[in-house]
Formats: sequence, C-alpha cells, structure tokens
Amino acid sequence: MKTLQLLNTVLNPSKVPKNANSLDDHGENELKELINIYGGESGVIDGERAQSDFYQVKVVIKSLNCTLTEACTTLLQEYRDIFPDFAVLAAIVLVSPVTSVACEKGFSVQNKIKTKGRSRLKHETLTKLMRVKEEGPGVEEYDPKPSIRKFCEMRHR
Repeated sequence: MKTLQLLNTVLNPSKVPKNANSLDDHGENELKELINIYGGESGVIDGERAQSDFYQVKVVIKSLNCTLTEACTTLLQEYRDIFPDFAVLAAIVLVSPVTSVACEKGFSVQNKIKTKGRSRLKHETLTKLMRVKEEGPGVEEYDPKPSIRKFCEMRHR
C-alpha cells in the first residue's frame, strides 16, 4: 500500500501544487523511494533518467487537470516515448489492485469447487474449473451445442 501512496503522490494531478515555486520540491522524496523499489541494475525504470525528467512530468501532469487514472492513461498513450519510466509507473498504477476482493473471490470459488467429495482434483483441473466459474457464462446462458459438435469432431467415439 505504501508503494501505491508513493505513486499517487508522484502521478496524481490533484497532488501536484499549482504554483511554480512549490513544483520544484513536490514528490522528490517519493520518487527517490520509487526508484529504490523499481530502479537499480535489474529494475524496470532508469532512476537517473526518471529524476531528470521529473520536473517536465510534473508540468505535464499539472496541465492535465484530471483524475489519477486518466493521467496514467494519458502518460501511457501520449507520453510513453517521451517519459518511458513514468509510463511504466503509470502502468503499475493502472494494474495494481487496491483491495483484496479478487483474491478473496478466488478463494471463495475454490472452496465451492473443491469440496470434500472432490478433494483429489488435480491443480490443472481445479484451475480450469475456477476459470469457467469466474469468467464463463452462467448455466442459463450457455449453449452446449457448439461444444458437443467440437467434441464429436475430435475423434470417432
């Protein structure tokens, strides 16, 4: 959660100060922490380049006057080539879950499928059944005819 707070400070237009005097120091410490997390030899961002680009990024973000999600989307779509390190950070913001709901939902689905009577399911089978349960159509909407046709065409039975 701390990392998301750091990213929020650095990339959120509502956090960027409006006056130019405060713009210089805004987010510098947070960016350094992000460079420690995502930079380095095998890191996903170039720390030196990110620090040198940061003032220009702040000016761009300040001019956007939108939400964090919209700012990150704009960085990815329009400024990816100009500010590649901040595009990576924006992508991290957009794909980071802010709650554990998805994880909890996954455990709930698993517990409904892997009952006492089905305790010997293989991992692959359980994964496939969970995917169908989470992402597939409901029983009411499912039309089995194409699947039956494909099954029959696989080999003579």
